[in-house]
Amino acid sequence: MRIGHYPRAAGRRSTSFIGAIGLGVVLLGASGLLGLITAVFPPGFVLRIAILPLGVGFVLVAWAMRDSRATLLPKAIVYLLLATVALSVLWPRYIHFSLGVIHVSPQTITAVASLGAVMFWLIYSPRLGAAVREYTFGTAIGVLIVIWFAWRLLAALAGEHPMYSTIDFVRESVYLASFFLIGIALVCYDHGEDQLHKTLISTGLVVALIGLLEALMQQNVLVQFARGDAEAADSLSQLAVERIRDGGFRAQSVFSHPISFGQFIAAVLPLGMSYAIYGRRVLWRLMALSLVPIGILALVTAGSRASLVSLAAACLFGGLIVWLRAISTRGLRRVLAVLAIPAFLSIVGMVMWLVSELVQGRTAMEVGSTGTRLLMIERGIQALWESPIWGFGQGMAIGKAGLLNSAGIATIDSYWLSVALDSGYVGLLIFIGIVGLFSYQGTVAAVRLRGADGFKVGMIVASVLAIFATFAGLSIVHNMTLLWLLIAMGLPYIRKARAGVNK
Repeated sequence: MRIGHYPRAAGRRSTSFIGAIGLGVVLLGASGLLGLITAVFPPGFVLRIAILPLGVGFVLVAWAMRDSRATLLPKAIVYLLLATVALSVLWPRYIHFSLGVIHVSPQTITAVASLGAVMFWLIYSPRLGAAVREYTFGTAIGVLIVIWFAWRLLAALAGEHPMYSTIDFVRESVYLASFFLIGIALVCYDHGEDQLHKTLISTGLVVALIGLLEALMQQNVLVQFARGDAEAADSLSQLAVERIRDGGFRAQSVFSHPISFGQFIAAVLPLGMSYAIYGRRVLWRLMALSLVPIGILALVTAGSRASLVSLAAACLFGGLIVWLRAISTRGLRRVLAVLAIPAFLSIVGMVMWLVSELVQGRTAMEVGSTGTRLLMIERGIQALWESPIWGFGQGMAIGKAGLLNSAGIATIDSYWLSVALDSGYVGLLIFIGIVGLFSYQGTVAAVRLRGADGFKVGMIVASVLAIFATFAGLSIVHNMTLLWLLIAMGLPYIRKARAGVNK
């Protein structure tokens, strides 16, 4: 017998046989059912219905092939996941391609393929399944994320329009939640977190350069390729309305709104700073270093007050991390940290004053925009008296507190408010709890871990807070994918700190 060759056990053969029979039964039943449905319903509806039986068959195949010797992840799947992350940033949301009855984009295709590949390997490889369980059900943050999605589903089912809310929740949340799973799968892979970090830095640099070029040309050249479904049409409407503010052009890069563009840039800047200092290769460190000034310029071209506030929050938290790491040491660094307290408090005061000025508005249009957001919050709070626990179901927020913009399009300008109206105060508190718990545990890890690990997790938390702060004045969820990726990136450092490694 050759070394490394293992005979299959009888139990293993019986499992495969049962799985094959189950798969055959499911596929036969599904094909007959779909044949009947096709004669009555439109092809697009049938295509969506087909996902369920195909998914069941897919799971049975993976279970029948389950192998205890399987690796965590093959390289092909890792490259697919990284490509999905890159496309989730780079592909414009308003460019779709028609495939007969549906509109898709490469971003959607790779996301579906990545979700399927990870789910298959989770079942096929016991090692990956155990590793992912450790990061989800084995951590308080992972459990809280699962609870949040479960609560929002229950709120959709208990809402004013259960069918619409549930379909909308599944359509949005499955896509968003898949990025947490993608992030967890990548950090389980050897050097996967480093590769994810580099992917976000490189895409951030590309997005920033596109934004700068757009500001220079005073034109978004990508719009000419726009086509697709109702979601793409909504994105184009936002592009038309938000391109000019107070007579100035606002860059949007590949995003459908300047604030989304600024939110993304504010979030990747701390990542660029951490890799510029502690990166492994000179080329990537130079690329990360160049992202900082280019990103700041790009953020200014977005003309977004919320993004500037988010950048200020990220910078303040980054400074706090540096100070905490210094004060927790001994010798000269601690002395310098103590002497720096008055200067740090002065900087905090200046930043708070600047944030206050930005929030209140510097022009008549900005003051009006702030007033509109306050009116939305007031209407939302009044509406929540009717259903403070469950809210009104996914997608109902805009009908409860939304207002018409200058183009006559109903909008709601706060994701915090949207979450509260869709899933009640409980849903909002759980969401705040996820970010708050991650920030607390990440800060503790940043202080406990020395060298690169501590600084990296501190900057990851700063990035998460930048995204979270922007959601006070933005309800577009495009960058929620980045939020879940960042939380997944931070979990290994948090677990490492709690285990007492590298203290």
